[in-house]
Amino acid sequence: MGADGSLEGLVGVPAGGSRYPASSETVRDGSHFFKMNGRGVRDFASEKFSGIIKRTLDGTQVALEDIDLVVPHQANIKMVRMLAEESGIAADRVALTGEFTGNTAAASVAVALDEAVRSGRVNHGSHVLLVAFGAGMTWGGTLIRWEGRAL
Repeated sequence: MGADGSLEGLVGVPAGGSRYPASSETVRDGSHFFKMNGRGVRDFASEKFSGIIKRTLDGTQVALEDIDLVVPHQANIKMVRMLAEESGIAADRVALTGEFTGNTAAASVAVALDEAVRSGRVNHGSHVLLVAFGAGMTWGGTLIRWEGRAL
C-alpha cells in the first residue's frame, strides 16, 4: 500500500468539509461537485500499475505467469485493459465488470472478485492478484490464494 498526499487535487470534492465549509460562494462556483483531473489520474495509474504488481509479488514464490486472475479497480475499463497489456497480463486473466456495473468506486475490486468467483473464473487454489487505486492518491495490491469454492 502507498499514498502520495501531494496529489490530493487530482480527485475529490473541493468544498463542503471543514477546510472549505459550505457557503453561497462554494455552492455558486460548483465546489461541492466531484472533480477529477482525468489526464493526471491516468498518468498516476500508468506510473503505479506495474509497480504495484511487482512489489506485491516480490518476496512471494508466485511469478506473474502463475497468476490466474488479476482483479483491478474498475474506474476506467479502457485504461485498465491498456495497463494490463503493458504489464504483460493477457486480457483473459483480467477480471473486468465495469462495462456492466460502471465505476462502483471503492467497491469495484470486491464486485469484480465476486463476479469472477460466481462465474467460475476463480476456483480452489487460484492465485488472484487484487490491484486498487483511490483518491488522495492511494494505491495497494495483495495476492491471495483462493481456498474457497466457486459459488
